[in-house]
Amino acid sequence: LDRLWQRRGEELVVTGVVLLVAAVLQRLAQRRAQGFDDHDLGRAFAVRARNAVVAGVALILLLAWGSDLKSLAVSVAALGAAAVLAMREVIVCALGGVYRVLTSAYEVGDIIAVTVGSELVGEVVDIDLMHTELIELTPAGHATTARLRFPNSVLLTSAVRKQGRTGELGVRTLRVPVMPGAMDLGRAEAALMSAASRVCAPFADEAERQLARRRQVELVGLPSHQLRVALVAEKPNEVALVLRYPCPAGKHVELEREILLGYYKFLHHEAAQPVGPEALPATSNSH
Repeated sequence: LDRLWQRRGEELVVTGVVLLVAAVLQRLAQRRAQGFDDHDLGRAFAVRARNAVVAGVALILLLAWGSDLKSLAVSVAALGAAAVLAMREVIVCALGGVYRVLTSAYEVGDIIAVTVGSELVGEVVDIDLMHTELIELTPAGHATTARLRFPNSVLLTSAVRKQGRTGELGVRTLRVPVMPGAMDLGRAEAALMSAASRVCAPFADEAERQLARRRQVELVGLPSHQLRVALVAEKPNEVALVLRYPCPAGKHVELEREILLGYYKFLHHEAAQPVGPEALPATSNSH
């Protein structure tokens, strides 16, 4: 030990101080994250702070022990090829993590869908160089307590569909099948527009402002938030009304439920209204 201290005492001191400072910074970051009113922002801050501390520690230790690492690398040069093969998956995962950072594919708080054998859908809660962790969202849009973890190597071979951050406004579509022979298509379209207008009214203006900002930043012709209904032919004697509507990310299931309830309520109310001679009050023929 005395010999090791004489030869590498300075490096050992630097290593100890760096690890101590890193632990303190990580603790402070956790406390700061807990003070955020928005839990998503706090979690994102904690993840970024942790990754920054890890990167800083690695860089400082690399500088401190660089000469030793260089001589060690030379001594194991013959084993380099075998090490690369053995750590191929680790290297590919690290490349996927670098790719995510460079492309800003997603961040903590984003809702994403990625195919890993089957499609995984969830909200991103943790990211490191090797893996990404999600809180699972069911097909109905409900969060569960299940944690889904996939290697970042998937990002190099599979597409990632990002719905946006929780609450971020975007544009979605809702398909409503109708039977032309059983209902008035004009009345059905009016009912769907009426229900959607009522449900989307509270955030319609904010949706347009957000989309306008994204058009300027991303230089992409994003669709308008304005409600639109298209009539699409499906099969003979079958068509569908396709509604385009603004929606906060992760809230489409709730909004679609409200829109459909209003749509069918409007149709049933209209159908219950008497039309023609049946609407006239009955008169007595007795004198």
